[in-house]
Amino acid sequence: MEAMTMILKKHKSLLIITIVFLTLCIIYLIINNTRSKNFSDFIGPNEQKISKVSMMNGSTGKEVCTNDKTKIKELITLLNNSHYKKTSDQKILIGYSFSYIFYVGNENILEITDIGNKIRINGIYYDVVERNFSRIKDWYNSL
Repeated sequence: MEAMTMILKKHKSLLIITIVFLTLCIIYLIINNTRSKNFSDFIGPNEQKISKVSMMNGSTGKEVCTNDKTKIKELITLLNNSHYKKTSDQKILIGYSFSYIFYVGNENILEITDIGNKIRINGIYYDVVERNFSRIKDWYNSL
């Protein structure tokens, strides 16, 4: 009988530890999905390595590209001044204002499609929490 009590205590402790661990994982996932992000969260350690940016106007189809590190940093700063929050509605939207493609060497490392108050980053839609869209448009027109 005493051996049975010891086994139950061990299993009870293991069950409690498992429940606590799963609860912490769920809390982490909820917090991670609900906090707003900025551009650096998406580009990660590649931010300093970006060698080329391609940007296309969705209204005109005109594409501009730059390898100029100063212009690339300007765009990164503009995008970092915006905040993005993952939207619960992930249905595909048609049309866009601008699309951006960031490269390290010849490798496409990040694709962004700007859809007004929403933005699609690598296929996932985010609500734009705050942004100065006219400055991004000015950046595009400066190339």
